[in-house]
Amino acid sequence: MPSVSELKSELRGLGLSTSGNKAELEARLSAARAPPPATTGSKRAALSPSGRGAKTQVVDLSGDAPASSTGSASASASAAVAGHHRGGGSAAANAGALFDELARGAPTPSELGPDETLRFCEALGVDPEALDALYVSYKLGSTSMGVFPRDAFVASAAKLKWRGVAEVRAALPALRASLAWGRPEFSELYSAFTYKWGCEAGQKVMKKETAVGLWRLLIPEAAFPELPQWLAFVSDVSAGKAVSRDVWASFPRWIAAVHESGGLAHFKLDEADAWPVLIDEFVEHRRKAASSSSPPPPSS
Repeated sequence: MPSVSELKSELRGLGLSTSGNKAELEARLSAARAPPPATTGSKRAALSPSGRGAKTQVVDLSGDAPASSTGSASASASAAVAGHHRGGGSAAANAGALFDELARGAPTPSELGPDETLRFCEALGVDPEALDALYVSYKLGSTSMGVFPRDAFVASAAKLKWRGVAEVRAALPALRASLAWGRPEFSELYSAFTYKWGCEAGQKVMKKETAVGLWRLLIPEAAFPELPQWLAFVSDVSAGKAVSRDVWASFPRWIAAVHESGGLAHFKLDEADAWPVLIDEFVEHRRKAASSSSPPPPSS
């Protein structure tokens, strides 16, 4: 068994805190050593940070993480980022050093672009098209898909005391727990961050493909069993090529109303609620589909 001094030495090399008793040190080290979580075996509509506004892709998350489009050079850089750990120094200085390391060779040194974001995800061991990447984007001040301004990144990382890649990776389980559907912080992630983050630069509405991909990631089907039908309706049936902020913001509240009604079959459109037109249209669409599939009444 390693001694306390050996544990502290290894934690210090990882840029992690060395305070606490031996059990706490061992627990912290185990968390830092833990491999990244296995991705689910399902297929999801994923959002590529390097393809803002591009077609929503369907990727199989049961296999290995996608290879970087920048090839072996990016892989080598990712290894360098993952292997570089910070010791002492202020939280802001360490956060700045991490950003500068990730931004090395970037066209704009004051921000991480899609290629640098992909390298960051590779160093973390997370799929850039899955929820973990979205959670990190939210916590580190990303302004749009695959873009992290330096000031917001450094200030956020310093506040969270994330001094290096190992600490960001170790924080992922807590992020999954605190930002999941139904948790208090989910509302801020969904309403205050994700819509603006998902819109293209200069646009006030979100492309349908982007909205569908984000809903697929953020909303569990267990919370809304008709989610597949909703996504298909938005993608293929509804008019228009964009999703408004009103629709986006109303969707979780509408899901709660449907649940309280005992399911979509029992939900009544109340004029006093003034749901967005797209939601009204979906309810009518589903009722027509249910009516057309119902067996005819028995003849007398």
